[in-house]
Amino acid sequence: MKCKGEKMERKKTLLTFLTIVLLVFLILGIHNNSYAGIKTPNELQTMLNNLRNVEGFREGDTFNAEFAGATQCHGWALKLTNELFGTNANTRPDLWTDISYPSVTADDLCIGDIVRYRATETYDHSIVVIDIKGDTIYYADCNWGEGCFACSHPMYGNSICWNRSITKSELNAKLNNYCIEVGHTNQLGRIIHHKENDVKSFEEKPTVSNLGDNFTAVMIFSKDKTGNTIISANGTTANSNVEISTKDKLWKKNQLWNFERQSDGSYYIKNVASDLYLDVDNEETENGTNIKLYNYSASNAQKWYIIEVKGGGYRLIPKHCYDTGIKRGLDIDAGGTTEGTNVHLWEYLGNADENTGNQVINIKNAFYCEIEDLGTEFTASMIFKKDETGNSLISANGITKESNVEISKQEGILKENQLWNFERQSDGSYYIKNVASDLYLDVDDEKTENGTNIKVYTYSKSSAQKWYIVKVDDRYRLIPKHCYEQGVRACLDIDTGATEVGTNIHLWEFLGEANDLGKTQVIYIEKNIPLKGDINGDGIINILDITYGYVKLEYDDITDEELERGDVTGEGIYNISDINKVFLYLEGKIDEM
Repeated sequence: MKCKGEKMERKKTLLTFLTIVLLVFLILGIHNNSYAGIKTPNELQTMLNNLRNVEGFREGDTFNAEFAGATQCHGWALKLTNELFGTNANTRPDLWTDISYPSVTADDLCIGDIVRYRATETYDHSIVVIDIKGDTIYYADCNWGEGCFACSHPMYGNSICWNRSITKSELNAKLNNYCIEVGHTNQLGRIIHHKENDVKSFEEKPTVSNLGDNFTAVMIFSKDKTGNTIISANGTTANSNVEISTKDKLWKKNQLWNFERQSDGSYYIKNVASDLYLDVDNEETENGTNIKLYNYSASNAQKWYIIEVKGGGYRLIPKHCYDTGIKRGLDIDAGGTTEGTNVHLWEYLGNADENTGNQVINIKNAFYCEIEDLGTEFTASMIFKKDETGNSLISANGITKESNVEISKQEGILKENQLWNFERQSDGSYYIKNVASDLYLDVDDEKTENGTNIKVYTYSKSSAQKWYIVKVDDRYRLIPKHCYEQGVRACLDIDTGATEVGTNIHLWEFLGEANDLGKTQVIYIEKNIPLKGDINGDGIINILDITYGYVKLEYDDITDEELERGDVTGEGIYNISDINKVFLYLEGKIDEM
């Protein structure tokens, strides 16, 4: 019987032990919800709004219980944060920091933090931060009136209040007092913070800009009014740095970026030289985090929201900061404008659409092209097509300003209106002047739209009279400088690609890159063309050709090349009739040879 009694006793002991274990698990279950993970600003705000309507959290409800070993204001603060994060500082201290002033201050606060400070000569007080707007902190607490039972009115004892406020400077003054709480009497006020929570505000997210689905652009630091501080890649491999460079004559590939808009309104931004992505190192959010190039990773640190700034320009905010309400943007280190200045992540002050800090950039459409240097000065014809009916030449249809530019045919030696003088400028562009009139090849009114007329015009200092020459296989594309500067992919174009006499020459967009073949936009440029009437071969028609012609007739000493240039009457010989025609042309009595 003794043996049986011992067995019964052991069963009772085991049952008691299991009951205790079960109770422990139940208690822990009450006080230690499973960790709910980090919250986005929207999630946190929604939870706070919902809790305002839950019994035990409503305005005016009372809290007279214990939670996680704490009572009154601190117990309720732990209970509220437990609802927000699925954990609290007492049961999961490994997930929280508890740091005293001045190692942390009101400037370090996040929404959901508990602030514990000396409220009266008798009591400490705990509050929970529920919003931060500029210098004002909004909070919820229990024991409304500060301090446990601090309010003399009975209805406020242990009661809950939302949306009380205090300025950061006022809160810092409260934190700068030693606590009364047992175990913390040697500490100043402290902030209890969830380690993974970084939500600073519920301010409305800045409105993102839509600059187009896909485009190529340069990013220019707006503080440098010269427009010469360019955000560039310093390499073509993963982890290459992003830094400042300066512009030469034309944009370099490492200064150009392809923008690709995503369904969420953000952009992938890829460097043209490498096709690598603009990336925030390790998806970090701290000030000074490096910005670099990296392979595609599907990370939010490679997605960028473009925010238009008041007064002009844009701010770039990486998606992983934008989504969590962290006020960080692409920033030029110390606002430097010299070659090699680093580009990194930094906090911006005020709202995202305010022009603050070193983060506002201009995003300017641009494209890459390699221009040709065909010589400093030369005369040439511009030929659209060489066919059985004769070359289709780009010619001026008159010698006065506003004269049209169109297709004509070559018949023997080229006429002056079919020839052009090219004069290279210091920026690599060319002035192109018609030989017949000395007027400039000009885009009407400096427009950029398809179909804008191209004409000859008097010198105007306009970029619409400067032309970049781009090599395309064995031919060339002519891009007016004002289009290049605006990032408009447009060039000289033959209307519908026709070869008939009188076909108009105008401006039209080109597809692809500047050096890609275009059926109606590439021409031959042929130098050293004989000019009819220019018997001495110096490239111009003037009084020297008349003098030279008389000498040749006197001595009957004319070469075949001189005959080809000097026979302006088309009789097959050189005689006094040719000299007279040149004279009439120079006097303006005839328009062409």
